[in-house]
Amino acid sequence: ATHVLVVTEGEIDAMSFWQCAPLPIVATGGTSGWQKLLAQLKKRGYGTGKIIRLLIMFDSDDAGRKAAEEFRSAALDATIPAVTFFLSTDVCKIDDNLQ
Repeated sequence: ATHVLVVTEGEIDAMSFWQCAPLPIVATGGTSGWQKLLAQLKKRGYGTGKIIRLLIMFDSDDAGRKAAEEFRSAALDATIPAVTFFLSTDVCKIDDNLQ
């Protein structure tokens, strides 16, 4: 079974999204925090037999888009499946994509 881990840029985004779709979720605490999270996932063996899909949901501003693409690319390089969505002002709107 594939496990989903939702990753947001900010803590408030994570809490808001979790209210809409109670999935495992973590915030990176900013656009540069994804590197530490990816290192922890790799350290725990994700991408080498453990199956997880990252749902990267960063802000839709330039910094968020750039960081999300870098994160997705690095995750894919580590053989961790990842997809990217961008947050709108209504974080619950993305719930339609999780059905």
